[in-house]
Amino acid sequence: MMRSSRVLPAALAVATTLVFAGCDGKDMFDSAPGHYEGFVAVKGAGARVEQTLVQADIKKSSKTELAITIAALKGPVTWGFALKARDKDNVELAPTQQPDASARKLKRANNECFAGGQTNAPTSALCFDGHELTIDLIGISGPQNAAGSLTLVLDKYDKTRLPANPEVARPYTLSEIVDRALKQSFTTRVEFEHVVQAKLNAQNQAAMLLPHLSAGTLLSVAWSGISSLLHAVSDLVPFLFPDRWIQAKEASLAAQAERDAFIIMRADAGNIAEGLAYVIERDRMIIARNQTNLASITVIRDEIARRERDNLIQAGSSDDVTSVMNSLEQGLSVMRQLVVEEYTALAQASGFVNPRAISELTSAAGEVSVEVPVELDTASITEVTLQRSYELHQLDTLIDAARWNKYERWFTWMDPAGGAAIGVNLYPYLQVAPSQLRELGTKRENMQALLLQKTENLFGEINQALQAYALAKEGVGIQSRRINRILTNMRLGINFTLADLVGALQSQVAADIAQVNAEYAYYVGISKINRLLFAGPYARLAPDQPQPRPAGIR
Repeated sequence: MMRSSRVLPAALAVATTLVFAGCDGKDMFDSAPGHYEGFVAVKGAGARVEQTLVQADIKKSSKTELAITIAALKGPVTWGFALKARDKDNVELAPTQQPDASARKLKRANNECFAGGQTNAPTSALCFDGHELTIDLIGISGPQNAAGSLTLVLDKYDKTRLPANPEVARPYTLSEIVDRALKQSFTTRVEFEHVVQAKLNAQNQAAMLLPHLSAGTLLSVAWSGISSLLHAVSDLVPFLFPDRWIQAKEASLAAQAERDAFIIMRADAGNIAEGLAYVIERDRMIIARNQTNLASITVIRDEIARRERDNLIQAGSSDDVTSVMNSLEQGLSVMRQLVVEEYTALAQASGFVNPRAISELTSAAGEVSVEVPVELDTASITEVTLQRSYELHQLDTLIDAARWNKYERWFTWMDPAGGAAIGVNLYPYLQVAPSQLRELGTKRENMQALLLQKTENLFGEINQALQAYALAKEGVGIQSRRINRILTNMRLGINFTLADLVGALQSQVAADIAQVNAEYAYYVGISKINRLLFAGPYARLAPDQPQPRPAGIR
């Protein structure tokens, strides 16, 4: 199923009309409409198979007619078929556009398929099982008029799961990507709904302090008995019970903690997107450096090859340099595919449904430059990190809620709707609250330790990146001078070893890559510092600059 220059270009649109009649055709006609996904494959004589992924929509165009529109990613070419039922067991399949093939007469083979040609060697087939539609044609015109074959396979798919308006691909800057991730990443949008739910729950708890009625309340009033009346009182005058006020306070604190989680989630989403953007820019830079190196090595290889032809150096001397070129070309192929995958990962991290929504990334490094590194005051950064940490602020809020829960446990036995009772079980019930407070206090200390560890490690990573950048930059210059000396000796006829030249070329390529890696490791480190400090693009998330209480929970 080989691709023809006329039949199947890089992108394909197929318009197919199927007309059904007869009692059995009616079942196919009723169940066929819907959205489909699948592929079209063509093959020329002795050629390899190539496939094009397609999507299709099947709709009723009349009582006895179905219209199928099949499209690949892009391209103006259209294909068409017309399937007409001659009777309940015979149909005719005729291409109305490409491929170049004559009409096929198909006979029912079973409940799902029609086939044409010899029984033991069919040349055409059409099958539909209620979910999958397939068309197979043998003997179509392929490249150079060679006999070929075509296969169309479509599976029914729930179109409601597809976006109504997928994003159009366009270039984005780093600031645009980070801003979108802060606002519209999938995790951010989910966490926003959690904030909404927590806020509504807090409002509900506050509203429950006012008199309210339920079916249970009405039945309790109508029912005799002191316990029923007390239950009714708890609904009619809930503000008389202290635990109800405390529950409202706890719900308010829970909503505040959820808001903190939302800010944390937004900051993390933005930092992930920023890191991915730097990875893309790094790999693109490596590709550019390797292409430059490949061009210069090609010039060297060609010069050595000329000297081989002139019998100035041993034949085959250029092979070692060619092997370096081949290695670079293989690496370039891998890196190009890697960049494509990184773009799709960045699109997903930024909240795009379309994996190719980001056509290009520009201005990745922004105003940061590894040539003019930022001076880091480690003591000040550590202090501000703890002061502005929403992780610590969130835990402080949860500790407040746990402290209120401790008070609630003293009053819940008074509430007819409460779960506690005066008795032997009251003491262990009350002692749960102090344990919860100690647990949260330990979690806060652990979070503070993690933040301190993270800042300490970041300082080390940034300093290491700066040192590695300086060494790699120096290494690039050293290897360049080595290569020039070896080439000069070769041109002057002075004795030289090809192994030294190959080693210098490989070392120069490695130093180039190391320099780029170190540069972008520095940029990633600075972005993580900004995330911890809520500075740079993350400053908008912390306009109030929360000051968490110091550790030491009682």
